[in-house]
Amino acid sequence: MEGNGKVNYKADIYGVGCIFYFLLHGHAPFEADTLASIIFSIKNCELKIREDLDDLAQDFLKNTLETKV
Repeated sequence: MEGNGKVNYKADIYGVGCIFYFLLHGHAPFEADTLASIIFSIKNCELKIREDLDDLAQDFLKNTLETKV
């Protein structure tokens, strides 16, 4: 598959973070009514992680779902 070269391994890491978030929380990490709202939440990293999770799990989610735009 050809692309513009802007997508790299970081997209895979982010995807793994999304999967683990879903497994641990039962829903997607970013949910909203519109695509624009979801993109805003992702760019501003408005992530809500359960406080009852182990510190290692919390750090994993924060590190894999962190975006620097």
